[in-house]
Amino acid sequence: MPSVSLWKGNKIGISEQAFTLEPKNAGKKMGSAIRYFELNTGAKMPSVGLGTYRSDTHLVGDVLTSAVKMGYRHIDCAQMYGNEKEIGDALKKLSNDGIVKREDLWITSKLWCTDHKPEDVPKAFDITLQDLQLDYLDLYLMHWPVSMQKGSVVSDPENFTTPNIPSTWKAMEALYDSGKARAIGVSNFSAKKLGDLLEVSRIPPVVNQVELHPQWQQVELHNFCKSKGIHLTEWNDLVFQFCDFQTQHRVVLVATCDDDDDDVVAGICTIGKDKGP
Repeated sequence: MPSVSLWKGNKIGISEQAFTLEPKNAGKKMGSAIRYFELNTGAKMPSVGLGTYRSDTHLVGDVLTSAVKMGYRHIDCAQMYGNEKEIGDALKKLSNDGIVKREDLWITSKLWCTDHKPEDVPKAFDITLQDLQLDYLDLYLMHWPVSMQKGSVVSDPENFTTPNIPSTWKAMEALYDSGKARAIGVSNFSAKKLGDLLEVSRIPPVVNQVELHPQWQQVELHNFCKSKGIHLTEWNDLVFQFCDFQTQHRVVLVATCDDDDDDVVAGICTIGKDKGP
């Protein structure tokens, strides 16, 4: 049975009901029903992840700790989010307290647009490793297929530079070769940009993380990624933009449990966006 799952955050915190993968699992914690997707490297990525975008630095540690205790094993980070140090402190404490082992976690982070120059890629990566207090990442993504001037804070048009995706990707391939990034991929790439990258890459991306939900299904991109063996991850709650919680919950059950449904969401990893309690 194809399945996806949905992260649900709200003003009162994380809802355990969000971990329903199939009707028979309703009310169980995620850890008892965890699912994985096998990537083109053979690695198994947990099918639902905790997003840390816009997570308040004062709250993200508590949210992450609660999520891991409830069963989350996939944590999605980025240097641009500005909270990797706090996430690193929480991860270290979880490990020291014997709650979870590093090898049981899947940690993703991303290269920001100001660090696209080949000489800047390993520097940015090492800062992320230092902040997260890790020896390696399970997945490292190119955050956007655009580049910006070093030190740019906002995405004003004058800050953008001409990207050289092949050279940036070559530097990411070196991270993979080093073993410090066990998989590399991209984020927010169109089918055209993915195709261009595949023509010059030595190591193909394992993942393309994009916005995806019933209002924007991206069928063409989904089909292209599937044909190339690239796993499509959606970085948004499937339906949070236009449904309340009760409606949202019902839609997820339909999306995950209809064997005859060819809905584009089947088989796609979901990264929900945590905003904290």
